[in-house]
Amino acid sequence: MKICPQDENIYLAFSDMLVDAKRYQEAFDILKQLPPEKKNDQIYARLGYCMEGLGKIVEADDFAEKSLSAKPGNALALNLKGTLAYRRGQKEEAIEFFQDAIHAESGYGEPNTNLGIIKWESGDKEEALNFLERGFILSPTSTDNLQLYHSAVSEKGFFKRAEKIFAEAGAL
Repeated sequence: MKICPQDENIYLAFSDMLVDAKRYQEAFDILKQLPPEKKNDQIYARLGYCMEGLGKIVEADDFAEKSLSAKPGNALALNLKGTLAYRRGQKEEAIEFFQDAIHAESGYGEPNTNLGIIKWESGDKEEALNFLERGFILSPTSTDNLQLYHSAVSEKGFFKRAEKIFAEAGAL
């Protein structure tokens, strides 16, 4: 960041690592260092995730809206909107946002994992496991995706099924 302070990709990667480690304030502080002209839909979505992690739901929603205003269909912002709706107890709205996020970016694992959580809670364990598995396959370095998939596999006892998935994720 000291060598290339204008390269927002460095800030994005670093903030993603901090958010994954649940160090939301540090991630927020990193992203806020970017000059205003560098703030785009990706930056706003990540700032929203930081706020959501800090429990600042209104601010998180504001950043998600800024992201979607800058780029309608931003998968990160749609996933964040789904997470916020879920936290408010609006499961149907959350499901719609997660599905929209999947349609916007089919290679993004988080909304699959989030749909898996909702399915698991509703008792549809088989479909939940499919979503959790897809979320893990698409984003195997996400600590939450790994832990949630592992917990589901352990509870259901589907170790043979998961063995192949873990091996493929490790190879990737």
